[in-house]
Amino acid sequence: MIQSFTPYLYELVTCDSRDVLCHVVEWGTPRRKVNQTFWDYLTKEKGYTTKNLKGVFTHTEREKLKTSGIRDYDVSLLCQCIQYGCEGLAGPKDPQWTETPDTLEFCVLKLNEFRNDFMHEEFTVDDHKAFLAKVEVLRNLLNIILRKASVVYNVDITRMLKELNKNINDITRKPLNRDNISRLNHEKLWQRVYTSGKLELKEKYQEMSVIGPVTNLLDDSLKVNFRVDKIFTRMLIKEESAPSFEYVDYENLLKCIENKESQKDNVILLLDGPAGVGKTTLTRKMISDWASERSSMENLTKFHMAILTECRNKDISSLEDLLSTLMPKVSNEVPDNNLVKYIANRKILFIVDGLDELNPSSDKVLQQIMNLGKSLDVTVICTTRPNRVNDFERRLPDSFAIMHMKVTGIDGSRREEFVRNYSRALDDEGQRDISGLIQYLTRKESLLQDHWNLPFNLVLVTILWFLDPDAVNKMTTATELFIKTHELIKEAQKHDANERKVAKLDLEKCQNIFIHLTGLLYHRGKSLKEDRCAELVSLLKNSGIKDRTQWLSLLSEVKCDETVRKCIAQAMDLKEVEISDSQVTAYASVLRHARPSHVEVDISGDPQDVPRLQDLLSAIEATDWKTDLRFRHDFRYMRGRSSVLDERLKEFFGSSKAKLTWFNGWLSGLATKALPSCLQYLELAVKNDAHYRELLPYLSSLARRLPRLEWLGLHVALGIDTTLLKPLPKVNRLSLTMDKVTDETIGWACSVASALRPSPKKRYFSLVFPDILRSEDTYGLLVRELVYAGVRVEGVMRTSPADSADDGKQRQLDDLTRRALECYFEALNDDIWHRKPLEALRDFNRMRHEEHFL
Repeated sequence: MIQSFTPYLYELVTCDSRDVLCHVVEWGTPRRKVNQTFWDYLTKEKGYTTKNLKGVFTHTEREKLKTSGIRDYDVSLLCQCIQYGCEGLAGPKDPQWTETPDTLEFCVLKLNEFRNDFMHEEFTVDDHKAFLAKVEVLRNLLNIILRKASVVYNVDITRMLKELNKNINDITRKPLNRDNISRLNHEKLWQRVYTSGKLELKEKYQEMSVIGPVTNLLDDSLKVNFRVDKIFTRMLIKEESAPSFEYVDYENLLKCIENKESQKDNVILLLDGPAGVGKTTLTRKMISDWASERSSMENLTKFHMAILTECRNKDISSLEDLLSTLMPKVSNEVPDNNLVKYIANRKILFIVDGLDELNPSSDKVLQQIMNLGKSLDVTVICTTRPNRVNDFERRLPDSFAIMHMKVTGIDGSRREEFVRNYSRALDDEGQRDISGLIQYLTRKESLLQDHWNLPFNLVLVTILWFLDPDAVNKMTTATELFIKTHELIKEAQKHDANERKVAKLDLEKCQNIFIHLTGLLYHRGKSLKEDRCAELVSLLKNSGIKDRTQWLSLLSEVKCDETVRKCIAQAMDLKEVEISDSQVTAYASVLRHARPSHVEVDISGDPQDVPRLQDLLSAIEATDWKTDLRFRHDFRYMRGRSSVLDERLKEFFGSSKAKLTWFNGWLSGLATKALPSCLQYLELAVKNDAHYRELLPYLSSLARRLPRLEWLGLHVALGIDTTLLKPLPKVNRLSLTMDKVTDETIGWACSVASALRPSPKKRYFSLVFPDILRSEDTYGLLVRELVYAGVRVEGVMRTSPADSADDGKQRQLDDLTRRALECYFEALNDDIWHRKPLEALRDFNRMRHEEHFL
């Protein structure tokens, strides 16, 4: 396209076309009130639901419909507004829009097509004559649209037509708008990134869809690579909340996501399953189908881009790095290599493989993908082993809804299909007779029937059949399968000249074998000698299990011999330990074999639902480790735990050798009395009047009984009788949390804060008010009432949710807080519940430093 004519055509396509379409929208929406947003009109006057509109408009478009006037819309958005909002026209899905040329509907979409062709460089203008020809096509379209709209809506367009045609005739005589030139260059680059980037992605995914299976580590004669679609067999996938007999086909996964009822803009599909069930193969099938554009998965090809990230990759630490790796050529064409902003407003599918293998680098990538959900339409499909499900669900941002499904393997009726597909891939000539293998797999009396649900095990037995059919026929247990595989690997290594290099490669590819073997040795019921256990753990390390997360995953999935656990504990190098809900079982197995300097138990779910929590406490109490116990769920929601667990905590406090430095949660009065004198940080929930009465004697004596106590924090439940409250003991730092305070309960909150002060002059270090920013003026009223009640704060007023107050509003609240309470203001989101005392102190010191030195 000749550069000198391109900006003129761009001005006609964007500005003049937009003006014509704005007229049509105004004429076609007579029920739209003055100053009513188009979003409000579509939902209230036209009756569309949010779910309906989410399927039509992108996140950016929806925000524009909610906040901007139609004069700020581009041509594409105006065409959609006409299609879904204007009266007197065919329904949005009516064929008249695409199949009936002599209609307003058809011409509107034709104009959008012209605009898209221009922006997508579907045609070029080589000279002035070609430019004028394109101008006449556009002029004709715009004139027809005005004339047909005038008939439908009975309006006079004489003057409009005259002005439109004069503007078109004079287009090359007017000075060019510099802003339009800049926007044109940006849109052209934006489109080039999409078209060229999509081609690069397809080429990359075609390569990644070719699998080099475990055959390559067993025998030189079986070194083959094959495309995933050649061996893919339909798997059993079940939505977690569905009846046990209902399964979801691969073809309908995305359809299930789209049908999920949710008010949130984005959805994550979480697919969990054990090692070897085929999760990674499933992701390869998805990218292969997207790249080929012949997908059997419904709606997959509607995504403009599919972005695959593998959590085990430690070399990619940002979304920008990921995109540059997948689309290196396009990345070099973009200023600052910032590909992220150029894929914005596209319909993106992120495929995240292996959440259970997250490392610090891939965790950053995942977090950036999640953050995109705040401003873009994002669909995410994640795979993981079951042990990471709870952790992931808890860290999910508010902008995402979650759909949880389980991959359980290959149905018995499809095993033959899977094995035949795989054997054909191994044997190019297709001459190998596998009828004996099929017969072996269908033996009803076999102890391995459940074992054959996992594709990985079917792959192993198929390969072994190719190498030694007689050995397979003799196998009756899973142990024999894995041992035989291991023997064949060792045999193959003997015949390789570069034994050490091959051994490393083989071990990495056989990680699942060694994991299963570890569990199988336990189930044999015989203890292994320590040197043999050390050898097994060494094999596991050489297979790629090196960081702590991987060891924890192994311990969660398989039961281990006590000596093996001891060797694993040594391999994990447990010096400082943080234990979350999903890790309790694993750590309960190995902690007694470790000597960490500090253990933090951080339980975010209901403690009663955490398996082996009492075993973990038993492992800790016999030690002299510095220990923190944090029960976030109890502190926040105040659900009284069972008497058994409360009794267990009382015993732990009374008899443990561990140096308990911090406790956060809910305790009975007697358990509070038993808190050890070494405690430095205490955060307790006060559930109701009866609970406060029970705690009162022990709260009053805390300073005497706990001489090292530096921090005392209370979460006081809404509605507690303020006349019962007595001053708290004088502790260096006092913090008070009151949740969901509203205009109606501000008086109660101020009475609580006033009554619990140790003395009229004693200041709180922090007052914490989750959810108070949901109402625009509540916080300001609260601050004034606290001042009136004589309550002062030396540190920070912490509030949430930050998302409810923009930067300008937060600055106003910060100024008010500093003037009235002489302390700092902080707006957080759900992390307001996660802030540790030491983190709060560090933040306070940072604020002071910034105020005085920066």
